[in-house]
Amino acid sequence: SDDMIMGGCCRKVHKSIVIPINAYLPAEIDPNYTINQHWNFIRRQMFVCDTYNNPYDRAQNHFLAVLPACSFVFLGCFSFHMVALLAALSALQTL
Repeated sequence: SDDMIMGGCCRKVHKSIVIPINAYLPAEIDPNYTINQHWNFIRRQMFVCDTYNNPYDRAQNHFLAVLPACSFVFLGCFSFHMVALLAALSALQTL
């Protein structure tokens, strides 16, 4: 959330953001990390990002929240249809 808030502030004053490659810090995920913990983290991030101070940043946040959700729904439905089609073709081959 901090990087998106900072990006919004920089965009307002027409500044670029440059991140040197040595500034990327890989994070290790705890093997005991649960889906509930991740959902809690995502909810808190979305709350913080939704407090942006202008409509453009708020809309960008909503877009970035909706895009993955729609992608997962579409891919889930698409993969279900592909599995059903493959099952039907397999059943036809056995006839």
